[in-house]
Amino acid sequence: MTLSEAEAAVDALFDGAFGEAGAEVVVEEFLRGEEISFFALSDGVRATPFGSAQDHKRVGDGDTGPNTGGMGACSPPSLMTSALSDRVMREIVSPTVAGMAARGAPFRGVLFAGLMIGDDGPKLIEFNVRFGDPEAEVILARLHDDLLEYLWGAATGALPERAPQFTEDAALAVVMATRGYPGPVQRGSRIGGLREAADLPGVSILHAATRRDGDAILADGGRVLAVAAIGRDLAQARERAYAASIVSIGRALLSARHRRPSAEGFELHMKFLDESPSLLRRTTSPTVAIALGSGGARGLAHVVVLEALDELGIRPVAIAAPLSAPS
Repeated sequence: MTLSEAEAAVDALFDGAFGEAGAEVVVEEFLRGEEISFFALSDGVRATPFGSAQDHKRVGDGDTGPNTGGMGACSPPSLMTSALSDRVMREIVSPTVAGMAARGAPFRGVLFAGLMIGDDGPKLIEFNVRFGDPEAEVILARLHDDLLEYLWGAATGALPERAPQFTEDAALAVVMATRGYPGPVQRGSRIGGLREAADLPGVSILHAATRRDGDAILADGGRVLAVAAIGRDLAQARERAYAASIVSIGRALLSARHRRPSAEGFELHMKFLDESPSLLRRTTSPTVAIALGSGGARGLAHVVVLEALDELGIRPVAIAAPLSAPS
């Protein structure tokens, strides 16, 4: 927002654009930096850190377009060092837990601190009292310990003395959303390939807006699935998550609900970070098709593409990469 836009917004507030809700205006400090979601568990007396994540809200490539409930997340964020985690606990989380206990309102549960990390350290934007979505998908994927032990300890006022342990691996989740999200969406498209996608190394498929219709799984809302993957680093985790998404979305393309007359063609996208590859795009009726693939799920990706081409009546005569997955 520019200064002139901010001044116009303040003028509108005082001119009664929002009624009584605009009668009082709070001017807050403008914070520069990167947002991080920091989690802690509290038993009412003390708190223990429970991982951190970074999510991506904008629906379009390059952080463009309207905000959403979250199009993907990764954990751990590169900014969140052990020293920074200790500082967040010391300066933000522990004083909050102690202050609530002193007021006679001890907090037990999950404390979600939305932080801005700038040049002068962490600043608190907001608190939530829940696991975030899609942050939880990547944090819990890295949890080595038994989650129940720590949730029970928080709820009963007896957190384990030992802090929860997380793997050194990285986790990344890609959200698969229905066309049109975050606006009006088309419901009822069939989702295929879920079993094959979940069988890929390090991959978990988490359902949100889906429903069962007989033996079929259908999309039933905006953010439909979260495809989470673990890897030795974020690059491998992202490769695995995308490979699994290709398997699933590729078969979703076979749904009649995604088809249009051949003159119009069709297109289906997925998004995370700065990438939004088109998984299959057709605008004509070619007689020759080349199937490409990469990553650990190359063979499965090829099978999906070839099945889709066959359903569309396209006869592939050239394959640009081997159909077998690399060893």
